[in-house]
Amino acid sequence: MITIIRQNAAVWIALVTLALLSCALAYVPLGVGNLIAALMIAGVKMTLIAVFFMHLRQAPPALRLVALAPVLFLSFLLVLSFADVLMRLGIERSG
Repeated sequence: MITIIRQNAAVWIALVTLALLSCALAYVPLGVGNLIAALMIAGVKMTLIAVFFMHLRQAPPALRLVALAPVLFLSFLLVLSFADVLMRLGIERSG
């Protein structure tokens, strides 16, 4: 029981630290690097929540696959959106 409380406390501290890092990142002028860093921080937070609080580490493989499907779908949509934006920028510059 104590180890579960310590584990949850450690994950909570990590999530709070990452949230504070996200807020601090808003004040650092990195240009496009801000977006990349914010998405990476969000991905780490999402992974921590899924693995520890949703108990996906002990889940059966079918449940892990069901939990992974929305992430893959969102990644697919983001890739298509970024490709569309990059394509439009290329068309505007050449035309």
